[in-house]
Amino acid sequence: MRLLGLGLVFGFISAILCADVVREGGDDDVIEPSEMLVTAHFPEDNPFHHIVNGQRNTLFLLIDNKSTLNNTLKSVSGSFHHPQTHALVKNLTAVPIPLPSPAGTKFSIPFSFHNELKPSDYGLNIWVDYVSEDSIPQRIIAYEGIVTVVEPESSLFDIKMIITYLITLAALAGGGYYAVLSFFPTILKPKKKRIVREEISAPSAVTTTSSGGIYQEEWIPEHHLKQSGRRGTTKKTEGVVSSGDEKSAVSGGEDGAQTSRKTKRGKKA
Repeated sequence: MRLLGLGLVFGFISAILCADVVREGGDDDVIEPSEMLVTAHFPEDNPFHHIVNGQRNTLFLLIDNKSTLNNTLKSVSGSFHHPQTHALVKNLTAVPIPLPSPAGTKFSIPFSFHNELKPSDYGLNIWVDYVSEDSIPQRIIAYEGIVTVVEPESSLFDIKMIITYLITLAALAGGGYYAVLSFFPTILKPKKKRIVREEISAPSAVTTTSSGGIYQEEWIPEHHLKQSGRRGTTKKTEGVVSSGDEKSAVSGGEDGAQTSRKTKRGKKA
C-alpha cells in the first residue's frame, strides 16, 4: 500500500512538471491568426450571376487585411463543380497577382476569366493564395455559390460573328479550289480554239464564151443564168426548120383540113 501511494504521488508531480514545460514551450509555437478576409462579388450589371461562354467574365475581389501582419497576394484561381454531387467539372487557370497587402488595408481588384461549358447551373469556387509576413503560404475562399453558364446572345450584325463566317468561307473556298486543281486539273484549264482551214474546192463548171473567154457559172448570180437560159431556148436560126417545127406544121394542117370538112357538111345540111 505504501509503494502504491508513493507511485501515485510521483505520477502527479511529474504530470504537473510536464504541463509547465509544454506551456512554456508552446508560447513560441502559437501562430497568430492572420484575420485576412477576401470576398468576391459579381458586378451590378450581372445580378443573376451568369457566366457567358466565349466571353470575358469578371468578378471583383475585396481584400481586407484586419491582422497586424503584412501579407502578400500570390494568385487567384477557381473551379466549377456539379451543383448536387460537388464533383469537379473544370479548373480555372490560376492568375498571378503579386500585390502586397499591408496590415489594416482594404482594397478591391478584378478577376477575369474565359469559360467554355455546357449551359447549365454549376457550383463556382474562387480562392486566393497569399503569403503571410512569416512566409507561411495560406489559402482563403473568396466565393462559393451557384452560377449559371449561358451562351452569348446572337445577333445578325455581330461583327465578330461576321468576320468568323467570312474567314471560314474563304478557307473553305480555298480548300475547294485546291482540291479541284488536284483531282480535276482539266476542268479549270481554258480550252484551246481549233482553227479549221477551209480548202477552196475546184470550180464545178467552166463555160467558154463565143469570144474565147472562160467564166465559172457558180460566180454568176442565179437569176442571170435563168434569163440567159430562156433566151437561148427562144432564139431560132432563120431559114432552118427543126423537126419539131415540121411536126407542128403537119399537125396544124391536118387540123385545118378537118375543120373545113365539118363546115362544108354543115352547109349542105
